Amino acid sequence: MASPVAVVTNPLHDDMHILFTLNDKQQLAMELRDPAHIETYDEYEDYGTLDGYIINPAQISAVVLSGMPTVYGIALSGSKKDANVSMLSPIYNPVLDRADNKLLPTSLKALAACVNGENEVWLYYTRMNQAGTAVELVAINSGNGRARAINLKTPPSSNSNLAAFFHQHPFVFFTNTDDDYNIYYYNSGNENMDSIADNVKPASPLAVAQIPSQDSEGQYQIIVLYYMTINRGLGRVKGSLRNGTMTWEDPTTIKDAPQLDQTTMLTVTTSITGTNYVYYIAKGTKKYKPFVDSNDNWKRPSEI
Repeated sequence: MASPVAVVTNPLHDDMHILFTLNDKQQLAMELRDPAHIETYDEYEDYGTLDGYIINPAQISAVVLSGMPTVYGIALSGSKKDANVSMLSPIYNPVLDRADNKLLPTSLKALAACVNGENEVWLYYTRMNQAGTAVELVAINSGNGRARAINLKTPPSSNSNLAAFFHQHPFVFFTNTDDDYNIYYYNSGNENMDSIADNVKPASPLAVAQIPSQDSEGQYQIIVLYYMTINRGLGRVKGSLRNGTMTWEDPTTIKDAPQLDQTTMLTVTTSITGTNYVYYIAKGTKKYKPFVDSNDNWKRPSEI
């Protein structure tokens, strides 16, 4: 089983990546990666860490919050039998619903975080409803600290992963492969959801990149979502977010990307020039390495 994975651009050196995974003791592991030298890096070494309590399989998600790389995930706490949404780094701390100061338990694996570019983080995760009959997508933000279940016409599957980004409002992506093979996204700004891809492998990993851009009509955001196709290719769907309205192109399979290992997760970070580095374990390999998705695929008008 592959480790969960998350990546951020180093806030002190924007030409370096910080890659987070789990070690064999269920503790957080970190590697510095130089995107200019993909094959050369110092692998994480375990010098005798104690047993940890981070859940695998489950997602981890990394953001830069107030200049600090911050990692969230799902971990055991208290009785060490119940799994709860938690901050994993820079300190370990279960996340509380400040409405009642209770933990955020879940028996599912999906979690994603995004930030507003300043000091607020939005967390999304999935859980079973109280009756245990349906999956809920739950949101909590660090501003008010109150968790709420989102009422969705099509909820995530129990095996769904999540991806999220923030632009004026949070946007969150998930899959429903109980009834179809679609990726859906939810826009918290207008409480809207829609499907954007239909060739998705059940339990597909998801990763989303956000690239600021500008043309004669003004500023907008290029959004690129990555996923695993039914045939284990690297799928990509590109969108444009302008004035609160999202427009999507048809999904594609990236032909020159290596096939994905069956158990890999996905994570992505973007350079200042708009190139995406998509980390995953390729078929027949064991380590997370980046596929470089050149900005030739979405050149901004100023670069043409």
